[in-house]
Amino acid sequence: GNPFWKLVRDVLKMPSKEQISCQHPKPILLDTGEMTQPYAWA
Repeated sequence: GNPFWKLVRDVLKMPSKEQISCQHPKPILLDTGEMTQPYAWA
């Protein structure tokens, strides 16, 4: 994937190994399902 978007993703919320494995081979842009800040996204 694009290094810029990977950096943005990791700054906001780095996906867990389980989430990466579950979504493989698709890349995760934003792991919103596990984000709780600034509010629960999902």
